[in-house]
Amino acid sequence: MYIIDSKTIVTPQNGLNVYKGRTENSIISMEPEINDIGVKPGADGLLAMTLKKRKSKGMILAGNVADPYNDLEKEYGLMRKCLKWIGFYDFGVVITTRRKLLLRDIDLIKEINSKTKAVVEIPFPSIEADKLRLIDGGGLGERLELLDELSKEKIPFVINIYPLIPNVNDVPIVLKSMLGVLKQYKPHAIDLGGARLPLVKKQMDFFYKEYMKRFPDEYNKYMDVHGRSKEIIIDSEIELRDEVRRAATSVGALWSPPEILNWKRKYENKQMGEQMTFEF
Repeated sequence: MYIIDSKTIVTPQNGLNVYKGRTENSIISMEPEINDIGVKPGADGLLAMTLKKRKSKGMILAGNVADPYNDLEKEYGLMRKCLKWIGFYDFGVVITTRRKLLLRDIDLIKEINSKTKAVVEIPFPSIEADKLRLIDGGGLGERLELLDELSKEKIPFVINIYPLIPNVNDVPIVLKSMLGVLKQYKPHAIDLGGARLPLVKKQMDFFYKEYMKRFPDEYNKYMDVHGRSKEIIIDSEIELRDEVRRAATSVGALWSPPEILNWKRKYENKQMGEQMTFEF
């Protein structure tokens, strides 16, 4: 762990990352070392100043670089402090996490969602515990508990069915079975993402090394057909999208990636003129 003396906290695209680094052992990463996490202790103060100056409201996107509910959050509580300011200034929030520590802040998330919009994105590339662990290092039970609680609390959430790894989690009949379970939690959206995943040089080297180590048989099968390239190719893309579309529409969920993206980024103000109240 190391300290980051950051001068800014929100990107031009409204990204908010109070931590930096690879917090989960994902097969796709640009960070070679896991758990070498940077912490921005002044993140909440910077966020408060930033949001106060904003002339228009919007959606704050938390966790697109590092999971904001990694183990260090138990000690620092930065995400909870930031959620208070997001709510105080009437901004909305999209949080990407695999961790049920988010449920600690469900009171703030519910309050934000009652007046603007709070969305939780949960990566869910597999429902097979061993595969899930090898794809992104997370636990199955923890994610299912998170889905269950969010559904009970009526917080909208998106299930992200990616990354797709050839011959591992891209089999249509297996995805269909998985979606049969996940759709029962009533997600607001099921996102397959891009079935063709481009990789920059650093990602590419790491991915193929880990692909060979974690899934040797699947790796050899893929290499025999496609070889090493700057793009991961999923041959069953059409069938996979059809399965996602059918599962999502059966429970009234969004499934088109552009439509999901537009919905997540669209700010809502459900109670014009009312100031939210948070205790600091």
